[in-house]
Amino acid sequence: MSKDWNHVQKNGWECDNVKILSIDGGGIRGIFAARYLAKIEQDLGSPINESFDLITGTSTGGIIAIATSLGIPAKEIEALYAENGNIIFKPKNRILSRLNLDCIFSCKYDSGELKRLLVSTLGDSKMSDAQTFLCIPAVEHNKAKPKVFKTPHNSQLHIDANISVVDIALSTAAAPTYLKAHSISGHDCKLDGGLWANNPVLIGIAESVKNGVSLNKIKILSIGTGETFYNSTNNRAFNGGLIRWNKKLVDVMLNVQSEGALQIAKYLIGDNLKRINFTPTRSLSLDSVKKTDIDFMKQEADTVFAKTYKNDQNIYNSFFV
Repeated sequence: MSKDWNHVQKNGWECDNVKILSIDGGGIRGIFAARYLAKIEQDLGSPINESFDLITGTSTGGIIAIATSLGIPAKEIEALYAENGNIIFKPKNRILSRLNLDCIFSCKYDSGELKRLLVSTLGDSKMSDAQTFLCIPAVEHNKAKPKVFKTPHNSQLHIDANISVVDIALSTAAAPTYLKAHSISGHDCKLDGGLWANNPVLIGIAESVKNGVSLNKIKILSIGTGETFYNSTNNRAFNGGLIRWNKKLVDVMLNVQSEGALQIAKYLIGDNLKRINFTPTRSLSLDSVKKTDIDFMKQEADTVFAKTYKNDQNIYNSFFV
C-alpha cells in the first residue's frame, strides 16, 4: 500500500529520526547489494522498506531502490540479475564484442531486454505507488544537468508522481556506451545517474535537511557494489590520451566519485553512517555475466553479511531494533 502523499505534503515528514537506505550503481554488481538486502529481509521476516523512511539509489542501485520501495522482495531483484544477466548484457554484435570494438559506433547492449524484465517485475507502478520516500538520480542530457526523480514527499513535488517507475529505472540505468539514453515524454533524453552520483548518499542527506531534518537525526545504511579494482601504472596518467586510459578512466571516476561522496557524508553525520561494501580480488566488470563472477558476488555478500549484520558493525542494532 502506497503512502498517503496528501498527508505527507500537509504534515511534513513527521520523523523523529530519519533512516535512509542508499544503494550505489554498478551494473551486474548490484547482485551484491540485492543479496545483502535479501538476507536482511530473511532475518527480519519483513520487507526492507518497512525499516527505512527514504531510499535512494543510482543505476542498478536505482532499480533495487525502486523495487524495494514497492515492497518487492530483494531476492527477486537478485534473481533478475543472476538469472537474466546474460540476456540484459547480450552484445548486439558478437564479432565486434570479441574485438572490444562494440561500443565505438553504438551502445554495446540493447535496452529492450532490460525493459521487458523491468515491466515484468515492476508492472505499471508509478512513482506515487512507492511505500517510502524515493530519490533516484539521472542526467538531463540536453541540459547536461543533474536530475533527481522524487516521490511527492513535500508540497512542492508533483512533477514525477505519475511517471512510470519502469521509465525512471531505465533513465537512471542508461549508462553511456552500455545502454542507449531513455526518453520518457518522447522528446527528452535521460542518462545514467552514475555520471554524477554513483554513490547517492549525499542526495539522501540533502533531501532530509531540505525537509527539516537535523543532521544529527539522520542515519544511513549505504551499500556499495564493490570497489573498482584499479591496477595501473603512473605512465597512463602522465602520458594521458583516450587510447591509453581506455576503461581505466571510468574505473578512476567511479572510485573517486563514490569515495568522495562517502567521505563528505561521514564528515556531516559521522558514525550515523554505516557503509557496506566489498573489495574484489580481481577485475570485476560492470557487465560480466560469467558464472564464476556471479557466484563470487553472492559469496562476498554472504561473507560481508556474516561479518557486519550482527557482528563488527552491528547493522541490526543500528537500523532494525
